[in-house]
Amino acid sequence: MVEAEEPMKVAQEAEAEATQLRDGLPFADTTMSLSAQAPVELQPGVILLEKFKIIELLGVGGMGSVYRVEHLFMHQQYALKCLNKCQRNDINWRRFENEAKAANMLDHANLLRVFEFGLLAGGRPYFLMELVNGVTLADEIRKLGRLPMKRAIKIFIQVAFAIHYAHEHGIIHRDLKPSNIMLEKKEGEEGEAVKVVDFGIAKLTGVDEFNQQTLTKTGEIFGSPLYMSPEQCTGIGIDSRSDLYSLGCLFYESLTSAPPFIGESALATMMKHQNEPPLSLKEASMGIGFPIGLEKIVAKLLEKDPAMRYQKANSLAADLIELERTLSGDTNSSTATHQIGELRADRGKSAAHNPADNAINTILIACLAGVLGAVAGGGICYAIMSGQIKELKTYYEAKANSESPFASAPNTPPVKTATESTPKPASGSYSKIVGNERILTFPKDVCLGTIIDDFAFTSQAEGVARFPKQRRLSLMVRNNALESPDLLSGFAPDDLVVLNFSSAPTFKSEGFQAIAGLTGLRALNVKNTLFNNSSLSSLDNLVNLRYANFNSTRVHGDGLSKMSILKYLNAIDVSNNSGMLPFCQNLFSLNNLYELQMQQCQLDDVTAKDVSRCQSLKVLCLSGNKDITDAGVSYLKDLKTLNWLDLTGTSVSPNCLESLIEMHSLKKVELDELDWSDTQKRSFEKAMKAKAPHIKIFWSDQETSNLAQNLPDFKWDAGNLK
Repeated sequence: MVEAEEPMKVAQEAEAEATQLRDGLPFADTTMSLSAQAPVELQPGVILLEKFKIIELLGVGGMGSVYRVEHLFMHQQYALKCLNKCQRNDINWRRFENEAKAANMLDHANLLRVFEFGLLAGGRPYFLMELVNGVTLADEIRKLGRLPMKRAIKIFIQVAFAIHYAHEHGIIHRDLKPSNIMLEKKEGEEGEAVKVVDFGIAKLTGVDEFNQQTLTKTGEIFGSPLYMSPEQCTGIGIDSRSDLYSLGCLFYESLTSAPPFIGESALATMMKHQNEPPLSLKEASMGIGFPIGLEKIVAKLLEKDPAMRYQKANSLAADLIELERTLSGDTNSSTATHQIGELRADRGKSAAHNPADNAINTILIACLAGVLGAVAGGGICYAIMSGQIKELKTYYEAKANSESPFASAPNTPPVKTATESTPKPASGSYSKIVGNERILTFPKDVCLGTIIDDFAFTSQAEGVARFPKQRRLSLMVRNNALESPDLLSGFAPDDLVVLNFSSAPTFKSEGFQAIAGLTGLRALNVKNTLFNNSSLSSLDNLVNLRYANFNSTRVHGDGLSKMSILKYLNAIDVSNNSGMLPFCQNLFSLNNLYELQMQQCQLDDVTAKDVSRCQSLKVLCLSGNKDITDAGVSYLKDLKTLNWLDLTGTSVSPNCLESLIEMHSLKKVELDELDWSDTQKRSFEKAMKAKAPHIKIFWSDQETSNLAQNLPDFKWDAGNLK
C-alpha cells in the first residue's frame, strides 16, 4: 500500500507546483525530481534533468509539446519536444522515437538539427533540437494571402534541397505541410533561411527496426489530406516521389493561397487527389499571370502517376534555380565563379579540373549565377552551400537535364564582348526563316544576352539559335555585352516581341535608336537605364507596343506627353521620375490605358485629379506620393473601372474610407506605411467590411500589377516584363 501511495504523493506535489505556477503565485525555479511524474504541461521555471530550464511553451502538436528551454551550463537556448502524457502508448512512442531517429540522422542546413534524445521524469521521451526563431509557411500564407512568386521560388529551392538530402539518407517525410516549413530571418543577414521540421511519421527505408510496417497497420493512412499524394491517400506503399507531390501542393498553395484540392471532408479531399486534375496556377489565382515554366514545374509535381513526376528533389531544385535565373535576367557569372572558388578553397579542394568537370561546372555557374549574385543584393545563402553545389553537380552529371522543362544550354567557350569597332549590322541580317524554323545567326564571339520564348525556354543570343517560327521571343539584354549598341539592329522587325534592358543599366541613351526598326515589339522595359527624353523618338514607329516600363529612368512628363505611341499603350510604369505634371494632364486622352504605375513621382491632390480623368484605368499605383491626401482620393471616385489601388506611403487618413466605398469596381486597396495606429486600422477594417465587403485591404506592400489582364491582346508571362 505504501508503494502505491508514494507515486501518487509525488504526482500530487508536482501538480501542486504546476497549479502554483499557473495561478501566478510567487515561486523560484523548481527542479523536478527524476522520480516525479511530469505534468502534461511543463511550466516556466521548471528545471528538467538538472540542466534544462523551461522558458515557455512554444506549441502543442499531434504527439508532443515543444518548449523553449535554456541549457544551464551551455547558456544557450534550444527547443525541447516531449511526448504528451495523454497519448503515451506503444505506437506513439515508436513514432516519436522514429522522429528523433530520423532527425538525428540528418545534418543539413535546411533541416532541423537534433542534439540528444532521452527520457524525462516519469518516463516521457524527449529530444533536444535546434531553436528556430521564425514563422511557419502557414503563418505567412495566412498573413499575405499568397507569397510573391520570386520569394516562393527561393523558399522551395531550399525545401527541395532539404528533401533531396533526406531522401538520399533513406528518409521519406510523409507529412509535408505549410506548418512544417519554418522561415527564419537571422539578424544581420539578408533573405531568409528555411527549415523543414517534424519527421513524426517519417518512413525510414533500409532501417529494419524502423520499417514502416512497425508503425502502421495494413491500409492505415497517415498524413495531412490537403497535401497527400494519390498513392498515400489509398494507403498503399509509397516512396520518395510522394513527398514531391506534397511539395507540389505546398508550392501551389504558396502561389495561389489555397491547396490544389479541398473537399467537403477528408475523404472527399483524398478522392480529389486521386481523380481530379488541378486548376492551373492562373485559374486558381483568378487570372494572375505566372511564367509558363513555373506552371510546368508545378504541374509536373502534381502528376497523379509517380512515374510522371520529378523522380528526385534535386531535379526540382535545378529547374527552380534555372527559372529564377531566367526571371532575374542575371547572366553574369563572375559572382558565381568567385563564390564557388571560395567554397573550393574552404573545403581544401584543388582548383584543377578535368575537361568533364569543366563542362559540368560551366552549367552550374550558369544556373547559379543569378542566385549567387542575389546573395550580395538581398538574396539568401542557400546557393553557396557546398553540399548543394555538389548535389547540383551530381544531378547534371547523371541526368544531363533530361527531366527539365527548359532547353539545355550547350557548353560554349567564354564569350567576348563587342567593341566600338564592331560594324553595324544590316536590319534583319541575323534572321532567316527556313521552313517552320526561325534561325538567328549572331556575330562571332558576341553574346547579346538571354533569349526567352513564350514557353519559358531560354538560350543565349550567341552563335546560331533556332526556334519554331511561330514562337515569340524576348531578349534580356546583357549589360556588358553591348558596348556597340548597333548590334541590336541585326534583328528583323518581327524577331522580338519583348525587349528588356533592366539588366543593362549602363546601356547608352543614344543606343536606343538601334531598336527603332523592331516594329513587332509589344513590350519594352528600360527600367533603371540611361533612357531619357531624347531616347523617346526611337519608339515612334513601335505602333504595336502595349507595355512600357520607364521606372527610374531620365524621362520627364513633357517628353512622355508628346510620345506618339502613348495612345496605344495598355500599361505604363513611370515610377521614380520627376516632372510628371504634363504627362498627368494628358492622361484624359488615353482610352486604352488600363494600368498606371506612378510610385514616388512627387504627385499631389491636384495631379491626382488629373489622373482621375483617365477613365479606362483598372490598376493604379500612387505609392510614395506623400502629398496625396483624402482630397486626392475623393477625385479617384470617378474611376468607374478601377479595381486595384495602391495608396502606400501617402498621407491619407481613415476618412478616405468614404471615397473608397464609392468605387464600386474596387477590389483591392494597399495601405502600407501609413501613420495610423493599430486601433485606427482595426476600426477601418471593421467599417470596410460592413460597408464594402468586396474590397480587400492589404497592410503590407504588394506587387501592384495585373499585366496578365491589363494587356488584353498580348499574352505573355508578366514576370518577364519587369
